[in-house]
Amino acid sequence: MSVDYQLHSKNDLREWNAFFRKGATSLKIDPHYMNTSDTLTLSHDAPILGRYPYSTLDDVLSYFQKAPRIIHDRAIDIALCFKSAPKELCADESSEDVINWNKMVDSFFARASDVVEQVKADFNITLKFVLDGDGKPCDCKADRWMPWNSVWIVKDECSLQCFNSDEGFCRRFSILNDPDTSDWAGISAEDVHYGKFGLVRDVPLQLWEPDAQDVISGFVEGYMTGRTKGIPSGGGLAFAINVDIAMFDTFTSRILKGAEARGFNVLVEDGDTSGSLRAANPSLVYQSANEITLQYWMGSSAVQRKLTMTPFTSLDVGPPQDIDEALSFAGLYDSPRNEYHENIREFLRDFGAVSVGSSSHQEIGEYSFIFFAAGGKVYAGSKHSDELAFTNFRLIGLGSSVHATSLDNVLLLVTEGNHCYNSHGHNTRAFPLVCDPKTEPGDACEYALDYSLGTARNWFSWLQETNTVITPCNEHILHGTFSGGHNPSGILIHLPSQSPEGLKVGVMVAHEPYPLNNQSICGTPKLGETGIVLSAFASFVVTENFVGLDDG
Repeated sequence: MSVDYQLHSKNDLREWNAFFRKGATSLKIDPHYMNTSDTLTLSHDAPILGRYPYSTLDDVLSYFQKAPRIIHDRAIDIALCFKSAPKELCADESSEDVINWNKMVDSFFARASDVVEQVKADFNITLKFVLDGDGKPCDCKADRWMPWNSVWIVKDECSLQCFNSDEGFCRRFSILNDPDTSDWAGISAEDVHYGKFGLVRDVPLQLWEPDAQDVISGFVEGYMTGRTKGIPSGGGLAFAINVDIAMFDTFTSRILKGAEARGFNVLVEDGDTSGSLRAANPSLVYQSANEITLQYWMGSSAVQRKLTMTPFTSLDVGPPQDIDEALSFAGLYDSPRNEYHENIREFLRDFGAVSVGSSSHQEIGEYSFIFFAAGGKVYAGSKHSDELAFTNFRLIGLGSSVHATSLDNVLLLVTEGNHCYNSHGHNTRAFPLVCDPKTEPGDACEYALDYSLGTARNWFSWLQETNTVITPCNEHILHGTFSGGHNPSGILIHLPSQSPEGLKVGVMVAHEPYPLNNQSICGTPKLGETGIVLSAFASFVVTENFVGLDDG
């Protein structure tokens, strides 16, 4: 892929199995030095030791020594952005802090070098570590931790010497890694061509860390334009991202075409900003593997449009057609059966005057599920075919609306208004950690659109056997925020290719747009003010087993 990503500040190892299942191959972690600890703690901001169960560099090595099957036969790059090294690191090597820091990093390097060889032999994992932050090979570190290479960042005086040079220590600076605030127009000019980095075809240029769709699209467009002009452009463009992989795929698919795209993101109906003909309440109805019907209201009229996809990332939208209002309700609303409503009412009696905002149900083989939003929270119930009623409703997250759909044995839940677990602020803060569940309405991110995806068996087992909310750290029900908007309706689509790890599915969601000029902490979409948006991503593997999925 010419446009790809590096996951930023992935310091909570409880999330690793899940994002590797989503297809990740490149990430950055932040080994933080604290002179009160005997190991390097993973945290972007200064950790509060003794208060939270931070992961460490030792945990990273243990993870790969017991590598889950999902990462076997994979190439994985990990950038080590060392934080808070002693200020006198190269000025006073007799300092106790300097001695301790060097000892910790040297010890990790020695053990990591052995693990790199071990996982290649045992699991065919090509594991590569890259130096970053305070570990870059400058001054007294120029020949340390060989042969690990380093990123190059424009703000470092040491790095500036190496933009066009591979002499001496400069040979180790092999990855251009600049922020989005740098002069990318200047370094990508035809007579500059990203310095020496534009000439290296197997290493992508890295850019950190925009999360707004229009900003990401602008950088992609500039990069692709330069490439078509023949400007040496390295091995692609990789964005260091804090958002979920599905959001990155959704955002970039607006500008990438054909095989470059991993989904699509289009405004199907732009409506009327005056509100008199506002398009609203979309619904997707599955017709066949390559054909979907989109239904929505345009003012007081019900409208449908035929969607065809050949392949998945190539979308053709048919003209709008008025449909009979009586027929439209079947597709536009997904209400549980009356007896399910009675189950919900019984459950909500303990909550006083809380009413149901929206609800959705699915029956998949021997399993039945019901989801509903009430009081800013999302609840779920599940039952086996030999049970008469839902009796175990439980909190699974935050949100104001829900929609569930299924294909074969795979269940998709889309919600609006949950907590956005993956963002710059949430990835980098010292507490709470990314995987810590959020259950209070004050933690909700307005307009955040989330997906939760897993097999019916996984959903049933998780709902029956655990008692926590869904987070991006749940590897058996894949979860994350894919965009922003209102009133989502989802559908699943078979993808033609199969993965040896499990079934690959395409996710498509119709929704109303994200409000313009609204500030988001969780990536900012930009696609119209009114109308209907279609967002899709197609990169995840869904597996069947729940217990022992990745053992061995």
